[in-house]
Formats: sequence, structure tokens, C-alpha cells
Amino acid sequence: MQLGIGKTLFPSWSASLTLVKDNGVDAVSHAAAAVKAGDGGSRLDHAVRAMTSFDHAIDNTRKLPVQWFVKNVGTYYRGYAIAKQAVTLLVASGIIPGAKERVGRQTLLAARDAFVSGVEAARTERGRYGRHLAGGWLDATAEDALTAVSMIDQGGVGRELLAGINQVRGQVARGKGLDDRLVQGVSQLFDRAGAQLAELEAAAARVAPRTGVTGDAYAQAGELLAQVEDAAKLLVSDADAAGRELERQAG
Repeated sequence: MQLGIGKTLFPSWSASLTLVKDNGVDAVSHAAAAVKAGDGGSRLDHAVRAMTSFDHAIDNTRKLPVQWFVKNVGTYYRGYAIAKQAVTLLVASGIIPGAKERVGRQTLLAARDAFVSGVEAARTERGRYGRHLAGGWLDATAEDALTAVSMIDQGGVGRELLAGINQVRGQVARGKGLDDRLVQGVSQLFDRAGAQLAELEAAAARVAPRTGVTGDAYAQAGELLAQVEDAAKLLVSDADAAGRELERQAG
């Protein structure tokens, strides 16, 4: 999707479309990887990432003129719901030791990736479009980070991380240049939170019962995630079409 003059005339819509497309592409990629995964842990990892990406894509469809997305909006919501169902199925099945903590760690990784994208957008994209784009990525960062750190001590590194993310969001919203020391500090907090979640996952895995087999849950989750991949592909296609319509109106 190539956006030109639309970035200037419709900066908010252009940013939302970019976020829909980029998150949709990520959802497709992770859903496809989950379907192909050879073990339950890898399938869960990619299922979580497909779910978070789909969630953020849908969030941004709500910021667009309804006529651009109403045609297939039900498919998007079903896609997200199916991704969540696949994650829930894998966690509840007991086939993946430390599954709940593994979900937290993957959600934190999603937050960190969104943070990197937000910082990059703030540094490379100018004007209102850049602020909206960076702000959208940082909104996703805050949402995923909050979910992830709910599993660790929010009075410690979790609270610091959320506070740091919000400071970066504030700088972007005010159109100020990013403080490199602040960005570096948030990155370090991501490292510390990730280490805590990894320790929790390892501890949970050590005491988890061993099933020895993947059972039906593994196959059922794969079938569900194939549907997620199809829904995400439709979302990406619709985002491209909406981008063409935006450029037509801008021209």
C-alpha cells in the first residue's frame, strides 16, 4: 500500500491504514507460522503473536470511515476471536509446560516490537502523520505491556516499564523529539521484565505434569489458526483497497 498525498491531507486516516496493514501482515505471518509449527510451544508462540497483531489491526479499523471496512468487519472480529480460541485451547490442554507464562512472555515481545516500530516512526516520519503513526504503535505497546506485566510485580519493573512507555507516548503526542536516554531506559526495562517472565515460565515448566503427547488440541489449534490466516489476508487486502480509496479522495 503506497500512501502519498493522503498522508498530508488525511494524516490520521493514513496512519490508521498503515497500522491496519502492517499489523495485518504480521497476523498473516504469525498465523502461517503457527499452522506450520512442529510442536505445541512454537504453535502457541505464534498463535499469541497472531492474536495480538489481529487485535491491534482491528483497533485501528475503528478509527476509519466505516464504509471502508464494514463489508468484512464480521470476518475480522471472527478472525481475532478464533485466534484467541486457539491460544486458550493450547494453554488449557496442558500439553505445553509453563504455557500461561509463555503467553505473557510472547505478549511482552509483541509490546517490544511495537515499541521499536513506534520509536522508528517518531524518528523518521514527519508531521501529523508521523505523530499518529508513532502514537498508534505506542498505544499497542502500552496495551500489550500492561497485559504481560500483570504476571509480575507491578510495584517493581512492571510499573517502571509502564511509566516509561507512557513518557515516550507523551513526548510523541507533544511532537517533541525523543529523548534517547529515555528510549534506552525503556529498552532495558523490557529486558528486565522479559527475564522475570522467562524465570516464571521456567519455574512453571519444572513442576508441570508431563503428558508425553500433544493430543487433539495441537491439531485443533492448527485448524483454527488456518482460519485466522485467511481472515488476516482478507483484512490486508481490504486495507490496500481502502488505501487506494483514500488516495483517490486526496487527489
